[in-house]
Amino acid sequence: MRKVKTLYVPELYCDPFWQENIIEQVGDRHDLSVYDASKPVAPQFDGVEVVVDSGGRGTREMMDAAGDCKLWQIVSSGVDHCDIEYMRHKGFMMTYCPGAHSSVALAECAMMFMLLLAR
Repeated sequence: MRKVKTLYVPELYCDPFWQENIIEQVGDRHDLSVYDASKPVAPQFDGVEVVVDSGGRGTREMMDAAGDCKLWQIVSSGVDHCDIEYMRHKGFMMTYCPGAHSSVALAECAMMFMLLLAR
């Protein structure tokens, strides 16, 4: 199987478990590198076919630099804060997967439904 050049953009303030888990699951199967905010953006996205964006913090600068990107995977609790229209404009296939914070949103929703039923 061909190893796909993949860039992981970690969430800034996330439990290290999630970062380690993604690196462990993707790292051996694909050509994975981890985005470093202290380095220039463009060289890090050069030739990248898949971006795994934890937290949905991808910027337009990142998207412009990702000229070879075919898939932008957002790992987050929703995508309201993501520039979906710009991703479409750039021609990326965008997918979404609930991330580390989705359990809180799920618990809040469950409590809301319980309160509605109790009423």
